[in-house]
Amino acid sequence: MKAPKNKHPQPHKHLSILVSQDGLSFCFKEEISETNPTSDEKIKVYNTSFDKPLSPEEILEKIRFFIKEKIADMPQPEKVLVVFSNNLYSFVPEAYFDEKHLPDYLKFNVKILETDFIAHDDLEKGLKNVYVPYANINNYFFDVFGAFEYRHATSILVENLLKKNPSGKEKLYVHVGKSHFDLIAIEAEKLQLCNTFFYETPEDFLYYLLFTAQQLKWNPETLSLKFLGNISKDSKEYKLSYKYIRHCDFLENSKDFVLMNS
Repeated sequence: MKAPKNKHPQPHKHLSILVSQDGLSFCFKEEISETNPTSDEKIKVYNTSFDKPLSPEEILEKIRFFIKEKIADMPQPEKVLVVFSNNLYSFVPEAYFDEKHLPDYLKFNVKILETDFIAHDDLEKGLKNVYVPYANINNYFFDVFGAFEYRHATSILVENLLKKNPSGKEKLYVHVGKSHFDLIAIEAEKLQLCNTFFYETPEDFLYYLLFTAQQLKWNPETLSLKFLGNISKDSKEYKLSYKYIRHCDFLENSKDFVLMNS
């Protein structure tokens, strides 16, 4: 005899955690419907920011506290994804990628230690993202949740933004954090550049935008600039950018873009 179908299916619980030097975000999703999960999806997002960029050891202490205060009473998630946001990464075309030489893709751009664990994400469009996840934080999450997945934030950004730019027009995407931003340049459905910049003033912010456009030989009068993340039309960064790059806009539903698309 077949068991009767459950008229009230149990929700699938997913937890995505964004770890950066200037803050943390926890996104808890419950997908109710088995045939169309997004129709009955419940989402809770918890954010916390730091006064200054922290070390991996300091970030871990913040994570311990945050999980104790916000996450401890939640149901155990069936799937956990940890997303690292740092500047310890480099995109590599698949044709030039060799997993035996991961440190070589990073050593000229970022400071790495011999003891650092180096990982890579496989992306569409023939791209690899080589990066350093925080091993101490991964070890802690394994103790708390068991097996889980992890990726780099720029992998999620680039993969999804490439899908949103089918026209081939020059576009700069700027994903803004509290003290840093990820700058992604796309043209002709291809990634031209992905860098992370730390800044202190709106003038610093503008300098990196214009310098990147200059290096790409893109005209600020014609290129399209899309903002994501922690920025609004009232921010000084936006107002100053608009003076020099006239085609400025915001990507729809972009504030939690990394977590919502992970």
